[in-house]
Amino acid sequence: MQEARYPFGSLGIAVRCALLAGAAAAAVPTYAAEIAALDEVVVTARKRAETLQEVPLAVSAIDAATLETRGIADITDAYSQVPNLYFTAAGGASPTSDYQYLTIRGVGFNGGLEPAVGVFIDGMYQPQIGFDTSFIDAERIEVLRGPQGTLFGRNTQGGAVNIVTRKPGREFEGRVELEGARFGTYRGLVSFMGPLTDTLSGGLSLQYSSTDGYARNSTLGRDYFSDQFTGRGTLAWTPSDRLTGTLTVDASRRDMKELGIGVPLRCECYVAIADQLGPDDYKDSDGIQLNVDWKLTDSTTLTSITGRRKVESQIQWDWDGKPSNLTPVSLNAVTQSNAPPIVPLDVALQPVQARGIYQFQTLEQEFTSQEFRLAGTGTRFDWLAGAYWFEQEMLQPRLVDHGLAGAGVLPSLYIRERFTEQRDGWAVFGQLTFRPLEKVEVTLGTRYSDETADTDGQRVINIANVAIRAFLKTNDFSADNVSSMASVSYALSPDVNVYATWAQGWKAGGINRYPSRAGQDVPYADEESTNYDLGLKATWLDGRVTTNVALFHIDIEQQQTLNVVPDPNGLTPITVIANAGKSTSRGVEVEINAAPTDALRLGLSYGLTDTEFDDFIQFGIDRAGDPFWSIPKHTGSASVDWSIPLGAGPTLDLGLTWQYVSDYNTPDGATTNPRPDAENVNEGYDRLNLRAGVTLDGGWEITAYVRNVFDSFDYTIIAREAFAPLPFTRDTLYVVPLEPRTFGMIVRKRF
Repeated sequence: MQEARYPFGSLGIAVRCALLAGAAAAAVPTYAAEIAALDEVVVTARKRAETLQEVPLAVSAIDAATLETRGIADITDAYSQVPNLYFTAAGGASPTSDYQYLTIRGVGFNGGLEPAVGVFIDGMYQPQIGFDTSFIDAERIEVLRGPQGTLFGRNTQGGAVNIVTRKPGREFEGRVELEGARFGTYRGLVSFMGPLTDTLSGGLSLQYSSTDGYARNSTLGRDYFSDQFTGRGTLAWTPSDRLTGTLTVDASRRDMKELGIGVPLRCECYVAIADQLGPDDYKDSDGIQLNVDWKLTDSTTLTSITGRRKVESQIQWDWDGKPSNLTPVSLNAVTQSNAPPIVPLDVALQPVQARGIYQFQTLEQEFTSQEFRLAGTGTRFDWLAGAYWFEQEMLQPRLVDHGLAGAGVLPSLYIRERFTEQRDGWAVFGQLTFRPLEKVEVTLGTRYSDETADTDGQRVINIANVAIRAFLKTNDFSADNVSSMASVSYALSPDVNVYATWAQGWKAGGINRYPSRAGQDVPYADEESTNYDLGLKATWLDGRVTTNVALFHIDIEQQQTLNVVPDPNGLTPITVIANAGKSTSRGVEVEINAAPTDALRLGLSYGLTDTEFDDFIQFGIDRAGDPFWSIPKHTGSASVDWSIPLGAGPTLDLGLTWQYVSDYNTPDGATTNPRPDAENVNEGYDRLNLRAGVTLDGGWEITAYVRNVFDSFDYTIIAREAFAPLPFTRDTLYVVPLEPRTFGMIVRKRF
């Protein structure tokens, strides 16, 4: 792996800006130099209200004000701003947002079939392809690092992201926002909340956004656009001070065109040259959720979380990413006369006109869950016990057409697939916190989980009307697990706490979705981990500075890894999940926040993740000593927020945010003679964002911003061109770039 590119230029400017801001703040007249403590941040990471500094966990929280000022619209905008939070993708095999997964501390890098970092909205788990939900109506975002099986529903081996939404109350409030930005970007938001009756409150938020996109296809003369509508309605019923029920219904409709394999890296531009993209892509999401909290006694509460969500997507892309021979090639259908008797005729009943190299894919996921939780609080003891059940259904059709574009490498062919998976499971869990001494807190927890997966489907491959292979895929998988945790914290002083945590993590195995022939639909094993944390949380200088530091070490067994490898039959490459024997992740996390004056807020975050395969033979290649794929070793951010009074009422608000992500390796993903040992390097990047706004009387706010001030060309996904004429050279690499320099303005009115 290459050495990380350290951003001295932008970093130096960011540091100088921070120092200048601090010096200027010190020179502000007395009315702005009053010393004030940082606001306490209240979180519910352990299913009870606690301040962030009290919780003996590695947890980060981003409140609504920070989400607004920094323009964090969904979890993807929080990369590098939360230590060791990033994402992984399937690369060239499926370079789309449907195959992106969150990672924390390197766990979850596999980009497999189920995430290791779960996303939750008010405690309810969200399906795989719905994790990038909008933060509309978010009160705060809590990111918990490390296994959270005794607190959250499922798939929290690496951690959990819990989106806590604002609830309507007894006071009327609302806001209207309008935003305009470069690349034909527009956004409008209307949100109102307030009482409807003495016991019923309601809220409604509607948002529409549209952008032409910063990337363009020069071959076809079209933009990579996005149009999205999001709506969220909430009813909160409080018949007494002991009972609260909250019903939420939300929907999102997004029409777009994704970049797919991306743009040629050699040009360092935002111009794609693919010659076929198909119809527009889309991603639709609908959800309904009912949360009920019933206070049985002054110290005991029963909670029920019931929900259902459906997510659908359609995405298609050009495999080779460049102009190619689009002359149609007629390939016959699979009929009963030329198919093995075992295969029903559902996926290839008509002749196919294959042209170019093209993939069309849809995904449908339906997810239903129910959780019951009983929790109690006391002077010496806090406890909770819960039960959880879920059912997940997935439908995944896919087609691949290969015409004359790759002639001489593979003959013309088509692939037709239609796979389904039904996964369900249940769990019981409990956690007990007790305080044997005034300064000591001990927490013990355990969880039993049981999951099953039933899969079936069929795949047909027609190669040059000669080799027609077709088969059924049907298999069952089941797994269960007991995972536990223990932690102890000690208060060195009223403002300084240290803690140590031991926790086991688990993610169920499953069945490979993309076999190329019968007999390759074998299961892959469960992934398990043992996590050790040492942490310190401190508040200094009368509450003006907070410091949170965590050291972690993770031992992982049977790590699930995504691989593109040659088909043993010599047909088309296949994507399979393979288990690594043993691997390790270790590192550091630091978060520092300071309020030198009433007017000035400073923030700094840093994450180090040092990963290594300890025992992994990948298709005959010894990977021992190699780092995990798609995991940057260093991530970090720095922020300055300065509020300057302008007379009696208005204020001038200035802000700076700097973000850094170091280099990381990804599998090559080549589709022609794929080599499991081949890797690409995603170069590190840093980006500086600035904003300036005015808050006026009457609830008006006007903000102007510039993102990526230095207009650097950065990217997050790199893949090799299919059927590359010059394998393993820079000329054949394609990337999905981040946005170039972007500027815009937001006008907001609060009621």
